[in-house]
Amino acid sequence: MTSDDRSGADGRKLTAQTPLDWPRAADAVPEVMDVIVSEVRRRRRRRQRFSACGLVATIVLVAGLSFRSESFVAAPLAESPRMAILQPHRETLPDGSVVELTEMAEIAVEFSPTIRRVALLRGEAFFQVARDVERPFVVSAGGVGVRAVGTAFSVRMDSGEVDVVVTHGRVSVGADDGTAGQVFLNPGQRTVVAREADRPLEITDVTAELGMRLSWRVPRLQLKETPLSEVIAVFNGQPGAVPLLLGDPRLGSLPLSGVLRADNLGVLLSLLEISYGVDAVAGVDGWVLSRREAASR
Repeated sequence: MTSDDRSGADGRKLTAQTPLDWPRAADAVPEVMDVIVSEVRRRRRRRQRFSACGLVATIVLVAGLSFRSESFVAAPLAESPRMAILQPHRETLPDGSVVELTEMAEIAVEFSPTIRRVALLRGEAFFQVARDVERPFVVSAGGVGVRAVGTAFSVRMDSGEVDVVVTHGRVSVGADDGTAGQVFLNPGQRTVVAREADRPLEITDVTAELGMRLSWRVPRLQLKETPLSEVIAVFNGQPGAVPLLLGDPRLGSLPLSGVLRADNLGVLLSLLEISYGVDAVAGVDGWVLSRREAASR
């Protein structure tokens, strides 16, 4: 793995790390995972909360503070040497809002007692905004302003346009300075703003496409002879997951290898059926996994 050190606007050194290149050679796995675990621990120790600015301790004022997202961060579950979880970089902002950043995305944060402003400099970010009716939350991207109070939405910026998708709550989208038309987006709606063209904003319904549109937020599991019990623990921890249960405790030691999305249950069940003869049977509490011979009795 290679790294590239940069400094934010406040002089704080930030590290961008290239995506994990999973070793093909089995003999290299333990050494590589040891390096990953050490690096994750080191970066966790370096993360610091924003400090309050000014003479009045009750006023949170963060000015000109920049973040550069890291590439997908490997976070081994329980520091297992046989599994890495790759997921977007995630930051908690001073007000409790949470932002997730795609690879190489970059934001700059400037909060004051009256407004919370985030500039998206490049890439895509997903925001889960903490509610604060006294301080609107505004994301600026290429001259486009996205304003919310307490909601969840993504903003993607490229060279020609700004793409906004809302998953919860309601946001307004228009010129950052408020001089051009505003539209309001509800959950499942999207609008695309051309940065150089003056044209009315159109709203489209993307409710059926939200999962695909924001699939970059879903953790990926990189497995190298990982026990099935560890994989099940991650799948069962996903929002809205139907629990996976072991009909035979011995199945927990089955070794799995490959790359899986943590929400793609169908791929996991197909792998178990084809490679190990394990069937999933719907039970009262979830899917029960059993060997085919036992399930047919």
